[in-house]
Amino acid sequence: MKKISTKDSIRLYKRLVKYIRPYWLLMLLAVLSAVGLAGANTGIAWIVKKVMDDIFVQKNLTMLRIVPLAIVALYLLKGLFDYFQEYLMGYVAVKVVTDIRDEIYGHLQKLSLAFFIRNPTGILMSRIGNDTNLLQSTVSDSITHFLRDSLSIAGLTGYTFWVNWKLAAMSYLVILWALVPIRVFGIKSRKFSTKSQVKMADIAKFLYETITGIRIVKAFCMEEYENRRFSEENHRFFRIRVKRLRVRALASPTMEMLGGIASAVILYYGGYSVIKGEITSGDFFSFVAAFAMMYRPVRELNKLNQTIQEGLAAAVRTFEILDTKADIVDKPGARELPPIRESIEFRDVCFRYDAQPVLEHISLTVPVGEIIAIVGGSGAGKSTMANLIPRFYDVTAGAILIDGTDIRDVTIRSLRRQISMVTQEIILFNDTIRHNIAYGSMEKSDADIRSAAEAAHAHDFIMDNPGGYDAVIGEQ
Repeated sequence: MKKISTKDSIRLYKRLVKYIRPYWLLMLLAVLSAVGLAGANTGIAWIVKKVMDDIFVQKNLTMLRIVPLAIVALYLLKGLFDYFQEYLMGYVAVKVVTDIRDEIYGHLQKLSLAFFIRNPTGILMSRIGNDTNLLQSTVSDSITHFLRDSLSIAGLTGYTFWVNWKLAAMSYLVILWALVPIRVFGIKSRKFSTKSQVKMADIAKFLYETITGIRIVKAFCMEEYENRRFSEENHRFFRIRVKRLRVRALASPTMEMLGGIASAVILYYGGYSVIKGEITSGDFFSFVAAFAMMYRPVRELNKLNQTIQEGLAAAVRTFEILDTKADIVDKPGARELPPIRESIEFRDVCFRYDAQPVLEHISLTVPVGEIIAIVGGSGAGKSTMANLIPRFYDVTAGAILIDGTDIRDVTIRSLRRQISMVTQEIILFNDTIRHNIAYGSMEKSDADIRSAAEAAHAHDFIMDNPGGYDAVIGEQ
């Protein structure tokens, strides 16, 4: 399993940012809201100083009337800023991942059958579903919380140095040690997250195979065997999840311990400074309030780092699909294929799957109107010959010609529009009967669809169903 380097992480971040750019205006409003939230948090810490010095020490009645109103106003602003930055950043994050998921599915449609043979259906479903969901929560949390928490920390840090730089410097020397566990926990989280996603893909593949093949499982009484296989995979996944959970559970008490040490330093040095008259009680409690308010964003950033690391692992697997190049594409200058008039010709055709030869020096001409049957043992290449005509694969040597034109010189769409295929497996989509009949020619009229159904002797039993041609039929 390849380790993600810092350089790779930066590259992934930059790639994700490209998806955010179309929504820059919403992002700008969200950033301004985050700045306002940080300012409100800093203002609350400053209010504590006014409460201690002006009200409790100087017993100023005017301030007693003003400060409570200021507190209400600050918390109102804080709530508004928090709502807008959370909503706007969350909206952008969800839209970004929606765009990525659309792009992945669209890209899959361009890939050849060879790609789908190399990558089982269950694994691809896990990539599009599980990995993008993890990426969605990661992008959402990182966009939503990173700016909010980092700006809050920056504002409160600046305020504590303004109150008393010596006390602040001593406190932050302790806090700097928190960077060590944050980095360690982040690396471990990414490692276990990657393993978890791989194992989840294996489980998805297993489920797809056994559920779609349930008739075979039952026919051969293999239920107990499949139960054992699933249980083994499930418990491997469980062990990985437990290791990931252990890392997350250890992060919080580690931060608590460092926070406790920092609190002890603040209490001792701050109390000593108050006793010596170097700072006022208001300064000290205002400092403590600001420092206490920083604990939550620091802790959240630690959790966020782990979430981001897990998301980067998902991003790697997601972008692997997008980076896969389609090997069956239109060549530059490809032209439209005219209607077939004469023949289909295999001219000295050779084909191999990877290093395994399947067809060698096949020559065959099929005139228009002729019906032929290709027979042979299993694995002889019968299906492969059929799959070469619509360019599901390309020949490795020789050529296939239609009316004397190499099919690689025409557009794939114009070639396949002239081919009908009935596969060994009956495929029905979870859609209406009408759309299943018209699949591939959705512009066909109701009369055309009915005519096709009558030709297949299906019209009568279609009309016997509630809904007729508009009835939705299930998978397969």
